[in-house]
Amino acid sequence: MKLFFVPFLTISIIVPLTFIVIGPLAGILTNLLNMVFSSVYLIPVVGGILSGILVGALWQVLVIFGLHWAIIPIGSANMATFGYDMAMSPYFAASFAQSMVVAAIYVKTKDKNMKAMALPAMISGLLGVTEPCIYGITLPKKKPFVISCIAAAIGGAIIGSAGVLRYQSGALGFFGFMSFVKEGEPLSNLLWAVIGVAVAMVLAFVMTMATYNDENIKVKTEKKTSPALDGPKVIVSPLRGEALPLSKVEDEVFSGGMMGQGLAINPEEGKVFSPCDGTISAIFPTGHAVGIMGDNGVEVLIHIGMDTVKLEGKGFTKKVKEGDRVKTGDLLIEFDIALIKQEGYSVISPVLISNTDQFTDVVPSATGKVNPGDELIVVM
Repeated sequence: MKLFFVPFLTISIIVPLTFIVIGPLAGILTNLLNMVFSSVYLIPVVGGILSGILVGALWQVLVIFGLHWAIIPIGSANMATFGYDMAMSPYFAASFAQSMVVAAIYVKTKDKNMKAMALPAMISGLLGVTEPCIYGITLPKKKPFVISCIAAAIGGAIIGSAGVLRYQSGALGFFGFMSFVKEGEPLSNLLWAVIGVAVAMVLAFVMTMATYNDENIKVKTEKKTSPALDGPKVIVSPLRGEALPLSKVEDEVFSGGMMGQGLAINPEEGKVFSPCDGTISAIFPTGHAVGIMGDNGVEVLIHIGMDTVKLEGKGFTKKVKEGDRVKTGDLLIEFDIALIKQEGYSVISPVLISNTDQFTDVVPSATGKVNPGDELIVVM
């Protein structure tokens, strides 16, 4: 019922709301922002530098709300009319500032889960896609996001005051430097773009290195009342075997992520151990599946094999009951791998985060051989 009614009700509510409220409101905000940025840009003498500061500082904030589309038409109109644009050029420093904040966090943090997330986010940011940096790391921590905006404002001011021209749009990240190059035009245009970006990158990196502290982040998260809003959480492997992507599971309900995101394990040993500290929220009478409500707010579902419910408990021995408190590594279920295979069923077992929608991301962090207690999934 949830799989059907949640999308149905979501669309039923949001579509008319979009036409009646969100659309008109966004239109008003778009027109206001367009007017403000155009007016600032046209201020004599200081228009370039003020516009650069404004675009650089606010670009990432506008991206979060989708309102950056309010000022993109300014650049498009300039290119169509003059063959170049300088009003939008300062935004270019923003993605690099954001990436360097994440780079500094990667260097300074001692949290291996944060490092695992920061490195690919940084690479993505340097290629122009900063959403993983913003939503995964800097915005939840607030101060790093503010630092990125300050650094982008200074870099944008340099680009704006130099009157750097953009001759085309579309390319992102390092590839975007080609937008400042045109045959027959001086390379000083590109040089000023490089200087502005370099200053933003250095400032973002240095300020983050000087202010970021893992311990400060922990103190803040401890004050929150909901476990689901805390920092990264690690779910360890409940089985010994080979970690596989969910796509390897035969049942589309599991492989499609309808029951939650996670991994599958092809077990080598017929024992299921608790992947976290928590409470047994459900255990099937047949013993083929168990759910744990983790103390960290993560709900874990372990389903042994596919269609094994049809065995009606044959080959399964439950070691816990619903409501029991368990610690990481406690034995939950024993099962007979040979018997399950002999009966014609797959033993590939999904390990899922059943409340996936309460978290920013569920990141499988294991490949190949895993043992009970090895890191399996990181929940953000």
